[in-house]
Amino acid sequence: MDYTDVKMVVEHYGVIKQFKKNEYIFQINDFANHIYLLADGWVKIAQDSGEGYGVTLSLHQAGNMFGLAEPLAHISRRTKDARCLTNCQIISLDIQTLFSLIKQHPDLLLSITTTLSQNILHTQNLVGTLMNKPVPWRLASLLLDFSEEKDNKRYVNLPITHEEISFLIGCSRQSVTEILNKWRTQQFIDYNRRKVVIHDSDALFSIR
Repeated sequence: MDYTDVKMVVEHYGVIKQFKKNEYIFQINDFANHIYLLADGWVKIAQDSGEGYGVTLSLHQAGNMFGLAEPLAHISRRTKDARCLTNCQIISLDIQTLFSLIKQHPDLLLSITTTLSQNILHTQNLVGTLMNKPVPWRLASLLLDFSEEKDNKRYVNLPITHEEISFLIGCSRQSVTEILNKWRTQQFIDYNRRKVVIHDSDALFSIR
């Protein structure tokens, strides 16, 4: 067992759970007593807008960890919702087991700190993008972040709506739809429902 890799620790000591599409892993005000590793599927982290609907703050795909912030900050209750966008397989580790392992293997703390730092940097980069880049650039960046390359094309399969994309990049739902339609007309992409094929990545960033 490599105790310098928090993901391996969660896989070894955690409990595998299956969640169905739209099922909550945790909700606001639930006890924050576990951390999670997403083994398969997509999860979104959201927060109540105060107007009766949740605002999507971040997306997680297989291999990502989430739910660390509150337990490690000794905050007893969740401040966000975590909900499955697809059927998911998730490995959960209770926080007391984690703290016990940290005492036995202090190097584990470095891996946890690294994971949290990466999350913070990602958030900072996102904020910088929202402040300094035009909407088409933000949308292109999001699509590329969640794409896979095959045969000189990039394939995106984001299980979220145009409205949820708009929350993530700070614009209106209408703007997302208009930009995607424009790119499709220009043959930079093809898209059908929530599946996007990118033919020319560079062209997306040249559009203003």
